Amino acid sequence: MEEASSAFKKCLNSIETDLNAQMQYLSHVCVGTAHQGSTFASQQNIALAEQTLSSLKDRLLAIQNIYLPIMGDTPLPR
Repeated sequence: MEEASSAFKKCLNSIETDLNAQMQYLSHVCVGTAHQGSTFASQQNIALAEQTLSSLKDRLLAIQNIYLPIMGDTPLPR
């Protein structure tokens, strides 16, 4: 039983040593800024802005057709 306990402790120590080494490496590599490859959030914001713009144009066109039928020949640019 003690051999198993000792082997388990050695295994845990080895894992801890490896994790510490990896964290040390990452602390030298990372500079606290966003990763250059992580553009997902920006792309998502752009897509949302484009959808909002399209929706606003559609609503303005509907308002124009209802309240300004005289200008119906010249719709808002898309």
